[in-house]
Amino acid sequence: MSVLAAEFERDLARESTLLPILRRLHDDWLGEVRAEVGAALMPLATPWERFAAVRYLDTVFHLRLRRESDAVDAVAYVAAPRHGTTLLATAQMLDLLRVEIGELSQSASSQQLVPTLLHAFVQQLEHWCADVEVALGWIRRDTLAPEALDKFLCVSDDLFLPPFD
Repeated sequence: MSVLAAEFERDLARESTLLPILRRLHDDWLGEVRAEVGAALMPLATPWERFAAVRYLDTVFHLRLRRESDAVDAVAYVAAPRHGTTLLATAQMLDLLRVEIGELSQSASSQQLVPTLLHAFVQQLEHWCADVEVALGWIRRDTLAPEALDKFLCVSDDLFLPPFD
């Protein structure tokens, strides 16, 4: 069991809803994203800094978003149907923006757009996290199937940037 999973287990023993789990996941995730793309957010970012941010978004972030989307989908049946639809649409928008940033970063003429799009991307992620917490945070953990709860507990396990080839 990872350290994060152990902390989640401790929170689960104290709290009966998903909110503390979601807040910890999202605080950690937002901090990681800001750290990984921070340098590329600057208007005078180097091509290397932009490349590193895009690489992170295409690897670790992409997998993390997919895992969290799967976890959200696994418990969305408890929330109002419109919440599940809205959350999935927001996740798809995040993923499309991620792809767009990657494509624009490859064009020398579009390099200056990357910081602006990265700012929009981080803001969209912040909205996603807040929306997930509002839509699902009230759900009592004892109403969920153990497999659904486990998806949230494992959403950030074993995520790392692969080495350069």
